[in-house]
Amino acid sequence: NQHFLAETEGLDLFAAREAVLAALRSRNESCSLPGKPAAAEFLFPVMMHTAARAGLTVSPKILKETCGPIMLAVAMGATRQYDVDLWIDVDYWWHNETIGHSAERFRSALLLAYWSGATHVYVEGGAQWSDNHPVGQAIEGTYREFLHEYLPLHPRPYTWRDFRPETAIIRFDDTCFDQRQMYLGEYPGPLYGHVPARPENSEWLNIWSLLSHGFVRTDSASHQWEARRFGSRTLFVPLHNVVVYDHTVGYETLAGLRLIFLTGVTISTDTYSAVQRRVREGLGDVEAARKRR
Repeated sequence: NQHFLAETEGLDLFAAREAVLAALRSRNESCSLPGKPAAAEFLFPVMMHTAARAGLTVSPKILKETCGPIMLAVAMGATRQYDVDLWIDVDYWWHNETIGHSAERFRSALLLAYWSGATHVYVEGGAQWSDNHPVGQAIEGTYREFLHEYLPLHPRPYTWRDFRPETAIIRFDDTCFDQRQMYLGEYPGPLYGHVPARPENSEWLNIWSLLSHGFVRTDSASHQWEARRFGSRTLFVPLHNVVVYDHTVGYETLAGLRLIFLTGVTISTDTYSAVQRRVREGLGDVEAARKRR
């Protein structure tokens, strides 16, 4: 009887996140079975860290409105930081269209999900309601071929837990994925329902553009692809070993990173100290290498 997790009207950004976190913890407790936490699906690359902190399994949608590598970078950061499981939903709806992608793009998303190491990969889409449309039939055929022919011949020797990122974005999980959230409105709407976004909330969009060599626009991480190239709906971008952590990430989780972006409204004192320590250690390694040469 309500379309939100928690009432956040009148709360600031930090209190709103805590209210949503408490609601997610309660929802997880009520939906979980013994030894099996509930899973949360995500259409946008936000709130995954809040859900993971609540103990929920994280399941990002790929092949939807947000490019897959961004969704996976955020999801893998949340699951690594909070030690919860990673699933992936290959979703080939597109807004109100029963089938929004070709069989070729669908297969590409399956491969992305599988080789990302997710514990579970599942499919969501409208082929069964497409009245035997040729594209729907092709997608179902592609899925069967992937399950019964590709997977047996390509066993995966690792899981997502073996992922070792080299680039990290650290930011407060504030729900901002689009500059239009600076204005009150139904969609994409303000942060946590009632807080208008500010430049410090949306500045991480510039980082995605930088890391994707300009492919991602600087005004949105989602609902942008039909404007960029509607005919192809390309949802894949060049990203190299990128992960996203929230503002409380600890020292151990930052191991192996070569580049760290600090952005957003706040970074915790402990996290800032952990980043400083990693930077000092990295500089020490460089200096030791110079001396050996």
